[in-house]
Amino acid sequence: MSSGASPITVAASSVRVVVVWAVCLVALAAGTGAAFRGVDAWARGAFAEHRRHAPSTVSRIGEVVGSLPLANEVVVRQEIDVERDGLAGLRLRTVTWGADPSSYDCNWSLVEVSADGRSLRTVRSGTFPTAAATDWGYVDLRFEPIAGSLAARYALRITIGPESPVKPLGLPLFQPVGTAVEVSVRRRRGEPPAIPRPATLDVRLVHAGEGA
Repeated sequence: MSSGASPITVAASSVRVVVVWAVCLVALAAGTGAAFRGVDAWARGAFAEHRRHAPSTVSRIGEVVGSLPLANEVVVRQEIDVERDGLAGLRLRTVTWGADPSSYDCNWSLVEVSADGRSLRTVRSGTFPTAAATDWGYVDLRFEPIAGSLAARYALRITIGPESPVKPLGLPLFQPVGTAVEVSVRRRRGEPPAIPRPATLDVRLVHAGEGA
């Protein structure tokens, strides 16, 4: 008797391959559409045009996958791990979709997070104006150095009021790499904005004695 696979076995294998490819294509299409659902009507076209200006990235982020307008009571939370004492600031990547954003303030706080994920206490907080941001640049959030930041985990929390600016400031979203933590997004009221998954922010750490 021949040791080769029967026609029925070969046909079944072919069907499985076709099904797997179909599932992959559907998932890819869904992910591509989700990358833009978090951008409001004005920003969607502008983001597509200015996405080519996205810088090459390093560390724990990969390629850009979308963006998030900071407007309409959105609350953004990004957890970060710190490997040194003396954390003195954060640099947050922003996007303006090639326009000067409307003028309003963004509130931020840095919250200590326990090993089991609970928020413990707010250690630093402040505000920054949209005028401080540039397209694909960084907003500097500076504060008094934290002496015991070695091996700590913090959550950067950004909250926005009920403003509905014509030209909002935004945060670019990137593919997480390695141990990067996914960003969490919600609204104080209403449905949360749709963003691609997985996604993370570009947040750089600044320690005491370091420059920009």
